[in-house]
Amino acid sequence: MTRPSTSHSSSSYESSSSAGSTICTPTSASGLGARKIHFNPHSDWDFIAATDSEPVDLDLLLPHYRAVNQPRTHRLSMYVHSRHGEVKAKVCRTSRAAPFLLSVHAPSGAPVTLYLPSDFAGTIRLPVRPAKLALSAGFTNAIQPRVMLAGAPRREGEEAYDMDEVEVYAPGPVTLRMWDVCEGTPERAAREAWRKLCRATSKRDLGRAGDWDFLLDD
Repeated sequence: MTRPSTSHSSSSYESSSSAGSTICTPTSASGLGARKIHFNPHSDWDFIAATDSEPVDLDLLLPHYRAVNQPRTHRLSMYVHSRHGEVKAKVCRTSRAAPFLLSVHAPSGAPVTLYLPSDFAGTIRLPVRPAKLALSAGFTNAIQPRVMLAGAPRREGEEAYDMDEVEVYAPGPVTLRMWDVCEGTPERAAREAWRKLCRATSKRDLGRAGDWDFLLDD
């Protein structure tokens, strides 16, 4: 069976969903809680959560293995949509064996908060300019060096199947945070802020040292 491309599925799915509906696969009719994500060969998306007025608050649990029938050129794809509510989603994984595509839609301007795994490597697309883009200390420390931020939407044939990708269609405020793959928890804000401060201080000291041909610091 040929799996349909997800390149244009975002708009087609959104236009076909009926007003007031709540769709969430697998099994649940709520956009809240933890969901195990599995390869689904019978759908454009491996996971869909779509609500009209309810907020979305999900922990998306990726497997530590690749399914036997999952093509090598397929990464797990997740679609999250709330027409009028706030969106919060944590992408939780313990292995890079599960590269993913996450498509988030919040057209009302409600806040969007995403926790991405600390080993994230790939592209974050913001085709709709958000009112504000905030990066947490944990995201800046662990993820930002391996991320390409892009304003253009994803085009067919552009997919890098071994890399991660996030696309956010939201005119409201967007916050990107870090989910720690080593500890299996969201970032600890105080610790990451301290790390960020130490890093900035170290860079500043190195810059000062570079002003001298010879420097002995006792």
